[in-house]
Amino acid sequence: MLVVLQNSAESFRYFNFAVAQLVHLFCMCYPGQRMIDYSTDIHIKAYSGLWYEAPLSIHKLLILIIRKSLKPSYLTAGKIFIFCLETFATILQTATSYFMVISSVQ
Repeated sequence: MLVVLQNSAESFRYFNFAVAQLVHLFCMCYPGQRMIDYSTDIHIKAYSGLWYEAPLSIHKLLILIIRKSLKPSYLTAGKIFIFCLETFATILQTATSYFMVISSVQ
């Protein structure tokens, strides 16, 4: 690892690869976070609307919508990885701590 860091061109290449991977991961997690935000916002908007002026059949539909939107929708990768900014921050924090441990060993 020390030999790679002494070669500035190769270390620059590794750094650019790591940054590109983080940008790619952020670009995958951001739409998932927006989906979570929009799905939780449905509950608030359905409850805050003028539902009391609507007919009874609309009341029944709104109850179903409110009940369904209590649990937010997630964008996942194989039900293992949830695409959201919290997951991105966790990965970034873990990668930073691994980098600090590896750099302190040398």
